[in-house]
Amino acid sequence: MWKHEFSEYADLTPEELWEPLTDIANWGNIDQQIEWVKIEGPPVEGKLFYLKPKGGPKLKLKVELLRKPNEYADICFLPLAKMKTTHSLSPSSDGTDIGVCIEITGLLSFMWQRIVGHQHAAGLRKQTQRLIEVASA
Repeated sequence: MWKHEFSEYADLTPEELWEPLTDIANWGNIDQQIEWVKIEGPPVEGKLFYLKPKGGPKLKLKVELLRKPNEYADICFLPLAKMKTTHSLSPSSDGTDIGVCIEITGLLSFMWQRIVGHQHAAGLRKQTQRLIEVASA
């Protein structure tokens, strides 16, 4: 198993951040590494959707957890591995602590952490700052 954690502070409420975080169809507005996302209807636990990163293959994902307005998680299905990304929005005295955890498990987790894990982790700061910008607009 491989795990990476990231945190950032926002002077917004979890409710303000929740909308753009869970607007899966428009994630390309937040993450510039996404070419497109396809999801039918609103996100609900168990819902499958597809995402294509720029320069990469189409990926199948599943909404794993939706606990409005504090926690969202999805699972990306990789050959012989799974990558789970969890976002937590924890209220603080004057804003929100945003936490992101990436976990890759499975037989080929060592390989996938090198291929996608490190790249995904490297983009979290920019992606989270863009989430804050979109939520502030």
